[in-house]
Amino acid sequence: MSHTVEMRKGITMKLVASISILLLTTLPCLPQDQGLPPALASLVATEREFARTSVEKGFRESFLAFFADDGIFFQPHPVKAKENLRARPARPQTFTLNWEPIFGDISDAGDLGFTTGPFTLTSTSPPNSPAQHGCFFSIWKLQADRTWKVVLDAGISTPEAISSSSFRAARHPHSKPEGPAASLESERHALMELDRELLKTVKKIGLIGAFWTIFDEEARLHRDGFIPKVGKESIRGFLAQKAFEVSWEPIASDISKSADLGYTYGRYEAAEPGDASTRKVGRGYYVRVWRRDASRRWKLLLDTVSPVPPEDK
Repeated sequence: MSHTVEMRKGITMKLVASISILLLTTLPCLPQDQGLPPALASLVATEREFARTSVEKGFRESFLAFFADDGIFFQPHPVKAKENLRARPARPQTFTLNWEPIFGDISDAGDLGFTTGPFTLTSTSPPNSPAQHGCFFSIWKLQADRTWKVVLDAGISTPEAISSSSFRAARHPHSKPEGPAASLESERHALMELDRELLKTVKKIGLIGAFWTIFDEEARLHRDGFIPKVGKESIRGFLAQKAFEVSWEPIASDISKSADLGYTYGRYEAAEPGDASTRKVGRGYYVRVWRRDASRRWKLLLDTVSPVPPEDK
């Protein structure tokens, strides 16, 4: 799921450096989910069950229960979540982590999806400490036993609480393949190459121009320390205020069996323009969700980052 900002950022950023919100009562399937496709309704219900388990049994137990064996979060570098948690001695938990999904999507094949929404970390030691707030992001994959498990989780901190709302599904175009389908392995490779090609476009026409051509109309941009930007116009306005040079390199990708939804993640570097010896440079990891439109073109639906502290490069 992507639940520090080192704990869900680091423990996929829903966890260590910024974690948070008000404890919400979560139900397996709420009335507002009734109009969702069955597979997406199942995914959203699982996300809510994940959150409820976190409140009732604690962060560690919930992540062990709902992550895939190879699922990763960022600490601050990508690690296998279950392996990382089991290597740590279990200790009494001094915080409560809760969250609520408000947006997401699922593939036509019903095997890959994502959810995002507000999270809150409330400290119980000392009691009555101010809650920390953020936005989680989790990618889910249907397992062989037909259960949903988190395969990647990354979150951001926000300066204030994000309003919770009824879950809204992305307007999925339900694109149809034309001609014989390529192998999934070649599709994964092609998505990785598209990620690399996007950087080449940035070098040619700039970050705003490149992202404008590739972002979906309802795209989301998640940046640590800011409220998520939703929609192309909002994203363009935000990027216009940020003068920096960027570079990145993808590490891995995956796509759905229907080859209409996929994700990439990798390393990034963002530097202020100016003298290389004095300018500030930020580094970390990015995650991107890609979705094919009705014409089978890949569009960027969500872009989030997990920064690495300056002292931990």
